[in-house]
Amino acid sequence: MARIFRFLLWAAQFPSQTQTKKLAKFCAQVLVLCRATAARDTRTNLALCFPELNPRQLDQWVHESLVNLCLLFFEFAQFAFWPKEKLLGQITTVEGKERLDAAVDGGAGVVLLVPHFGNWEILSVYLSDHYDLAALYDPPKIKALDAPVLQARRRFGSNLFPINTSGIRSLFKSLKQGHIVAILPDQVPARSAGINVDFFGNSALTMTLAHRLVSQSPRPVLFASVQRRFVSDGYTYKLCIEAAPPDLVSRDTDSSARAMNRCLESIIRRAPVQYQWAYKRFKRAEPLGEKNVYRRQ
Repeated sequence: MARIFRFLLWAAQFPSQTQTKKLAKFCAQVLVLCRATAARDTRTNLALCFPELNPRQLDQWVHESLVNLCLLFFEFAQFAFWPKEKLLGQITTVEGKERLDAAVDGGAGVVLLVPHFGNWEILSVYLSDHYDLAALYDPPKIKALDAPVLQARRRFGSNLFPINTSGIRSLFKSLKQGHIVAILPDQVPARSAGINVDFFGNSALTMTLAHRLVSQSPRPVLFASVQRRFVSDGYTYKLCIEAAPPDLVSRDTDSSARAMNRCLESIIRRAPVQYQWAYKRFKRAEPLGEKNVYRRQ
């Protein structure tokens, strides 16, 4: 399995952006026609979060979201094999770097919240080229894919720690050393590591790790996102670094989680179809947890 995955990744780095867009559109259409899990979950999440969409609009958003999801595979292939300079050349706009520089210069470490939005993988290439970066790593469900995925994510110097007690301790240590610590704030945590708060009008189990990282010692919290900007012959990327709302560093865990989700919503609304809606964001949520919204009907 690992060899097959490596071969597919190696092959997927070669198509041009025009070709990858066509391939992504074709793959998205196949997912819809086959009623694949990714298509069903995307539709479920979009219907929950944007109930104002009519059936035609919902169909369009589902397809466009799946196109962006399929693009991630080709982008990850590039991430795994392309030289750093070529990858960085795709980031044509960077907003807020001075904000990140000022936070790093403070010396207390920086908590950087990175949602599953756009080509979020490429962010580590940019960050590790300028700063000391650490992040948590959630191994793939298929164990054979663990080594090639981890190898790709470490190739530019990022420090990756597993999502367990030891990994979180290492994350705190990196913060104390003044490093940037990146976490995915929309990742569904274990029930013991999250609380249920509003996300697009629905209850969602939301991690409290960000609150824990900033509550023990005051330090800057920022959001970072990488949005695709489509043009006729391909696409480029816009990197945006922005301040977190003041409530996120509140001593109250509930207020912090709500503020974090509100900022996530603001980022996602800039280009809703670039968010990874295929992810089961509302699993384990209450009261949604009383019924499995992702169960196949």
